[in-house]
Amino acid sequence: MASLPNQVTKEQVVNALEFITTNDVLLKGSTKYDLEYKGKTFPPKEVIRWAARLANIKDWQKKRFYGGDHTNEPLRKMGFVIKNRLIKDVNLNIINKYKNIVLKGNKNEIYKWNLINRYNGRPDVSAVDFASEITSINFGNLIYHNGIAVRNHIAREFPEDYRNAFKTLFDEDLSLENRIVEFQSKVSDIYKRMGISLNHHHDERTISTYLTFKYPEKYTLYKSSIYKSYCNQLGILPENKNKKYLHYLRLVDNLISNYIIKDQQLLDIKSEFLTEESFADTTNLIFAQDILYQVLQSIDETKDFADEYIPTEIMNKVSIPLNQILYGPPGTGKTYSMQKNYFPKFSVEESDLTRESYIEGIVADLSWWQVITVALLDIVSGKVRNIYEHEIVQIKERLSLSKTVMPTIWGQLQSHTVLHCKYVNVEKRSEPLYFVKDEKSNWSIDIEALKNTYPEAEDLLIKIKNFKPQAGKLVKNYEFITFHQSFSYEDFIEGIKPKLDEGDNELNFEIKDGIFKKICLKAIADPDNTYAIFIDEINRGNVSAIFGELITLIESDKRIGEKNELKIKLPYSKKEFGVPSNLYIIGTMNTADRSVEALDTALRRRFSFVEMMPDINVVKNKVFLDNFKRAEIMEKINIRIEVLLDRNHTLGHSYFIKEDFESSFKNEIIPLLQEYFYNDYSRIGLILGKGFIREKEISKVNQQNIFADFETRNEMDISKSYELIPFDDKIFNFENALETLLM
Repeated sequence: MASLPNQVTKEQVVNALEFITTNDVLLKGSTKYDLEYKGKTFPPKEVIRWAARLANIKDWQKKRFYGGDHTNEPLRKMGFVIKNRLIKDVNLNIINKYKNIVLKGNKNEIYKWNLINRYNGRPDVSAVDFASEITSINFGNLIYHNGIAVRNHIAREFPEDYRNAFKTLFDEDLSLENRIVEFQSKVSDIYKRMGISLNHHHDERTISTYLTFKYPEKYTLYKSSIYKSYCNQLGILPENKNKKYLHYLRLVDNLISNYIIKDQQLLDIKSEFLTEESFADTTNLIFAQDILYQVLQSIDETKDFADEYIPTEIMNKVSIPLNQILYGPPGTGKTYSMQKNYFPKFSVEESDLTRESYIEGIVADLSWWQVITVALLDIVSGKVRNIYEHEIVQIKERLSLSKTVMPTIWGQLQSHTVLHCKYVNVEKRSEPLYFVKDEKSNWSIDIEALKNTYPEAEDLLIKIKNFKPQAGKLVKNYEFITFHQSFSYEDFIEGIKPKLDEGDNELNFEIKDGIFKKICLKAIADPDNTYAIFIDEINRGNVSAIFGELITLIESDKRIGEKNELKIKLPYSKKEFGVPSNLYIIGTMNTADRSVEALDTALRRRFSFVEMMPDINVVKNKVFLDNFKRAEIMEKINIRIEVLLDRNHTLGHSYFIKEDFESSFKNEIIPLLQEYFYNDYSRIGLILGKGFIREKEISKVNQQNIFADFETRNEMDISKSYELIPFDDKIFNFENALETLLM
């Protein structure tokens, strides 16, 4: 049975409100929310109770229900205005919160102004090559990445139709509502002609971004979850599809005209963080969006609809299980498939990166002293606080999840200070030494010492300052590793490792992040992109020991942000850690490997398995210079192996497509069979035949005569022994041996 607020109708609520007003009914007051009706306010819960009572809903007085959104949301859906009594002015409250956020040094959103300034007035619908024009614009994360993939695909396949859709969208003589509807209709038609009927990903968020880049003085950026959250704060009902952005623009206009332009402190804040690279934003439209976004995103409990699945060939968002293992016999192309089919899913063009993402890629591989060096090289001189506020230090902090950054900076500066600095009394120092501190506690760099010990710092600073993404250059959002018997938890997650600084006379230790933790931190810092860790030969490592307590955290519903989110405290760093939901774990497993039996059951339960078996068609369809019957040979060998062992030990097609087949047979196929059958050549002979295996000469003689005189000599049943015919033996002929194999 539905809850009481969901059982009553709008008509019943109106009847209750009229009854309460007419009869001057005394109601129990609300502590937080008011329902507004005809200029008066009423407690929402009391209105629901009276509506149910007057409608004779069964046992209305016994039905307990909660206030707040449990009651308010059904009323809002009916069209009633619900306002929070404790907030005298929602917009003023939002602005005050924004001031606190920005005054704390949060400038992460500056990239929006910079991108809009860089691409102001584009796309140009009159461009000769519209496909190149539209795909060359870097929208950063202002459009979903799967939306960017769709854009690129449509632009390549139907550039002129796409151009016409944008002409409609940018036609200021038409109403915005009609333009949105018409634009989406035209894109949908193109999408259907491509044979795709699912979400075309040109939603109001995407449309708002296109309009904002084209006409930044008239439009601003939009996100449906922020819009809904703003409506909830204001106590108003969101508009329907394709009218949300128009309503949002009206709300933003009210925020600007009645609050932003009247608040000089707020305007001064904007002036301080905008740079020469930023769009001037004289109409404050981008500023208003930033205020709403930065404040309301923290209370956003909704999820945008644009995560629907679309065909893999035209999107960047990956449509595979989070945890997956490609398994099968050796030589079936598991690693090859991983490189060819999976690596590209986690590679993005550098031109699609925001400045922040670009810097993240650089900073992720730098130590703290290297990051501090680049920051200090940029600001020339400053205190620890100035270094901390530098953008690359802020990014390093986010990537490391460290809560003690200031002490870390202080310690690193002192550890790498030049020896002759009289304002630093730390005896123990580590190479390189080039930091300098003056009497006012300002830090700087001895440039000559820097050039001799860490000249790369200047190149890194130039890269960061002059961010010029290259179209076509790929950035890898993944790591590739191979498990082996010595691979450990300390290599994978984190561990205590020797600190090897040049010039140190003592052996020191430090906590180092492992490769899995590093890629997790990258993914956490960049939630709009997908990341992956590829683990070749996953079964060769001690999986239980390597994953440790994280074996539970990799489950999809236990990932960060999911319904059963789970975090643990890491044993070495004592930091809380979770696995992000945008990180994929993809491994390969050789089923012929003896370590497969030891594969942890817990791991098996948490991974999806994709079988990859030998494919004879790969051999049949390939043209070779020799005339060997490779496909027939592969088929014969695998049938015999399956009878003697099992299908997991069959040989993959890769062994049979090498140009030098004789070399492949000698150096790959035969050694593998020797391993399979523990050098039992009598069984290998059943696979390869007499052309490759022969009886040993010593086995042919009367072996009874070679043994010492002993009572059991004549009772011994001596079996024959066999050996591999050497390929350089004068009687060996590879072609004839293969013909014998096929008999």
